[in-house]
Amino acid sequence: IPTEAVSPVIFAITIISIIAASIINGKKAEEKGWLTGGISGLVYMMILYILGSIIYRNFSINTNSIAMIISGI
Repeated sequence: IPTEAVSPVIFAITIISIIAASIINGKKAEEKGWLTGGISGLVYMMILYILGSIIYRNFSINTNSIAMIISGI
């Protein structure tokens, strides 16, 4: 795929993964499924961010990372 399309594709895959995990975890929860889904999205984003920071050796928080974490929740 073209280089310009990589970032939007990664964002779309991340959002789809978070939605799938949140739905699955929310349905398994007997109470407060929305909270369980939000926490699973947050955990997913934090793991993704930490692994990416270790791999690329760039541990900084910028507007993109904040937007991704918020969208994950």
